[in-house]
Amino acid sequence: MRRAKAVQTRWRERLPLYCDGKGRLAVIVGVFFSSGLLCWSVMVEGPQLTLAIAAIPLVLPLMTAHAAARENGIMDPTTLFPAFFGLYNGVLLIRFLSDEARSHLSYPVTFGPEVFFRAGVLSALSAIFIAITWAVWKRPVQNRVLPPDVAGWFTVGTMLYAIGVAFYFLQYLQLGGYRAALAMNRVERFQRMTEIFSLPSANFVLVGLAMMAASLPGGVGLRKITTFLLTGLWCFIVMAQGDRRLVLQAVFVVVSAAMFTSLSSARLKLKHLFIAIVAYAAFSIAGELRLLIPYIAGGKALYSADLNIPHHRISDVGDMDFFLDGIKPEYSELAGPYLSVLYNAEHAKDYGFGRSYIGSIFAFLPRVLYPGTKPISATEQLDREMHRGAGPVSGWGYSPIAEAFQNFGTPGVCVISSLWMGAFIVLSGFRNSGWGLIVAAVLSSETVNVNRIDFRTVYLESFFCIVGVMLASLVVRVLYPKTDRLAQPRTVQLAP
Repeated sequence: MRRAKAVQTRWRERLPLYCDGKGRLAVIVGVFFSSGLLCWSVMVEGPQLTLAIAAIPLVLPLMTAHAAARENGIMDPTTLFPAFFGLYNGVLLIRFLSDEARSHLSYPVTFGPEVFFRAGVLSALSAIFIAITWAVWKRPVQNRVLPPDVAGWFTVGTMLYAIGVAFYFLQYLQLGGYRAALAMNRVERFQRMTEIFSLPSANFVLVGLAMMAASLPGGVGLRKITTFLLTGLWCFIVMAQGDRRLVLQAVFVVVSAAMFTSLSSARLKLKHLFIAIVAYAAFSIAGELRLLIPYIAGGKALYSADLNIPHHRISDVGDMDFFLDGIKPEYSELAGPYLSVLYNAEHAKDYGFGRSYIGSIFAFLPRVLYPGTKPISATEQLDREMHRGAGPVSGWGYSPIAEAFQNFGTPGVCVISSLWMGAFIVLSGFRNSGWGLIVAAVLSSETVNVNRIDFRTVYLESFFCIVGVMLASLVVRVLYPKTDRLAQPRTVQLAP
């Protein structure tokens, strides 16, 4: 009894999280102000993208993320989802206020000013309903799981990691091997990957890393060093293939699992903003430089006259302007998914009434078991419509705003945005249990994917990751029976 009381006292002294209602009140005030600002801009300024409209999808989600971070930490799903929503929508809309930025987009089609206005209104409505959902949703009392001393978590996690890496290389053997795949054009390589037998490599690796990170003791030890080294190895393997998404997933999983079990969970600080800015710049530049990977791996000369390098400014790679342009939102990863918002705001007339969501329910089944022909996803449909010329079809990503509007129109944007926020609030509650903590850590990166890809991809990744966690739980129960476990995970309630 004394030990439990001491643990709770320790939490109250060291855990800087709290819920006093001030953050929620600030968000509600922001919602009312944003709603009035949106109405004023539409009625007074007319059908044009204004600073008032563009600022709402940036400022309001960041306010929500800041309030959520004060309650549950910077890696909580309720913090990450609105934060990345602001990046993928608000930052880009601010740039779209510039005529120069709109006239130099890398999109294969052009849009008129009224289309940017419609897209801005849809983004603003989505931001408002995300904030409303967070503010009014009655969340359960947040507990924090103490580092679980469950025998076998680190060992089983390492086993799953090794299996995942083996699956990764086995899958590339179907393309002639890992080195041969490096020499392929990235778009062509990913297109061929969809035509071969897929193995759940990333799912095993992510679940394994989450278990390893969650079971680390305090201080620096062999297990912690091993976890960091294996995380770095996986990031190097996938980054060599130009896959920034898998790098981000691995980092999110390890950091989330470590913070969820830490006695001193991090609140938002200036150093975190600095790290986020540096990471964004690094990932943006890596997105440009990864076009060189096939030529380096293939032993080709980068500047030969007969070499068709698919980048109009790759010869200026030594110029600082090349790197500065790469981090501008309209040229970076942020711009791709918003093409779907602009395109649907102009062309979506016949609504699907949930077709893209319902059609994804059984998408986890292999083609041989699927009843009929699998419908193409919303992302694939857009990619085909945007494809120009010969060669493989490039991927642009897909915004949840665009998919909601395509299915249900403007009301759908409001409702679906609220449902996404509600889903991440529920996911945040999973942290109150041992295996639920692993699920929350593994799915933490979906807060990014929801903002950049269609529902089917997020659904499939989440489905197979949860299956991976269930498999890991079964392995632990078989190899380490209950009588042999050292202790069950303990939880302590946060101080009010």
